[in-house]
Amino acid sequence: MVKKYTVSVSDELGEKIDRWKGEISPSATFQAAMEKAIEEKESFNSRLKEVETMDQIIERLRAEKMAYEVSFHSKGKEAGLEWAKAANYQNLRYAMEKIKPGANAPQLYNDKVLGAYFKNYFESEAATMLFATSGYGHGEIMYMLTKDGNQWLDGWCNAVKAFWKEVSDKL
Repeated sequence: MVKKYTVSVSDELGEKIDRWKGEISPSATFQAAMEKAIEEKESFNSRLKEVETMDQIIERLRAEKMAYEVSFHSKGKEAGLEWAKAANYQNLRYAMEKIKPGANAPQLYNDKVLGAYFKNYFESEAATMLFATSGYGHGEIMYMLTKDGNQWLDGWCNAVKAFWKEVSDKL
């Protein structure tokens, strides 16, 4: 048996859903998100009832930390692969030479070739955990990558490098 639910979304999200209708299933996406949310809630409630030793708590938090960090690396890989697939030859070569793990946010933000890409990404809602403001200089916000941002950039660079390795010898 299947239960039906009605979900309200903003006009902006509704337009995006309509654009991707054939490629992204709202029903499957909603189900996956709800399953994850419920699993997290049930897991939390279960942990509240358990009596854990400090060693068990530390081990659980280590595992959660690793999964959390891996998720930022994975998001960076997804973004890097998406960018690489759309990039032109010259920009791919440039990225391979100039964009490295450990770069700081102002370098990326102000890069003459890829600055607009990174600026748009950093300012998107998806990237709010990747950078922090380090203050204001000359009326502009100064950005710095967080630890999560460094994980994202590492994933981005790895994906671009892997993409280049796959295609470069075929060119």
